Amino acid sequence: MPEREMVMIDAQTYQEPLGELVRTMVEKVFREGQNHIAGPVYIREDIATMLRYAGSIYNLLNYLNADERRNKDVDWHVRYGVTGMSMVRSLIDCLYNPPYAHDLIRQPWRERVDRLGTLRILR
Repeated sequence: MPEREMVMIDAQTYQEPLGELVRTMVEKVFREGQNHIAGPVYIREDIATMLRYAGSIYNLLNYLNADERRNKDVDWHVRYGVTGMSMVRSLIDCLYNPPYAHDLIRQPWRERVDRLGTLRILR
C-alpha cells in the first residue's frame, strides 16, 4: 500500500481573520441587534458577552498550541495544552447558548419547563 502524503495546513491563514470575525460580530450585535433581536436589551448584551468570551477562549487555545510556544518555551508542558482543551466545551457552550436564550424569548413557557425538568433531575 503506498504511503499517503501528509497534508500540512498553515493556521496563520485563518487564525487572525477568525479572531477579527468575532470582533466584527460583537460590533454588529451592538449596532444592528436592536433591529433584528426581539426582546429586552440585556439579550443583546449577553450575546455580545458570550461572543467576546468565545473569542478569548479561541485566543487562549491558539496561544497554548502555537508551534513557537511548544518548541521554544522551556517552561511549556503538554499538560497545559491538555488542560486548555477542556475550554473547548466552554467554547461550544458560548456558541450554543445565545440562540437558545433567544429561543426562550419567543417561547417563554419553555424556560419554566426547563427549570422544572432541571429541578426533577437534581432531586
